[in-house]
Amino acid sequence: MTEPDRDASRLYIWTIACILFVFLVAGGGCLLAYITVPEYQSSNLLPVLGLIFVCMPWIFWILTVLYRLLSRAFGFRMVLDGLYVENSAKVRGDDNGDDAEVVDVDVKSNKNDGEAKDISNP
Repeated sequence: MTEPDRDASRLYIWTIACILFVFLVAGGGCLLAYITVPEYQSSNLLPVLGLIFVCMPWIFWILTVLYRLLSRAFGFRMVLDGLYVENSAKVRGDDNGDDAEVVDVDVKSNKNDGEAKDISNP
């Protein structure tokens, strides 16, 4: 199996990190506004929204850990199309390539479906 696309992985990591940072800043802003704005001008939703936004990274990481544990326990894993791409095909046939036929062209996994596929017609 080929190496995963590291650029796509880094893009996902930076995107998630930026989203979590925005949640933290928004939550901190709500809590700061609740503390600094006089009581008659502030809303009762500010502390609730502030705590929800500040807790979002914790919720995300807890759900990530639960997903990893459950996916290993039950044997399933969701894979995004752009992250893991198989660029090679398994070929069965003579060494010189005259009677070669592709046996696996599945781009999402490395499993062989057992069928021979004709590569002469593109």
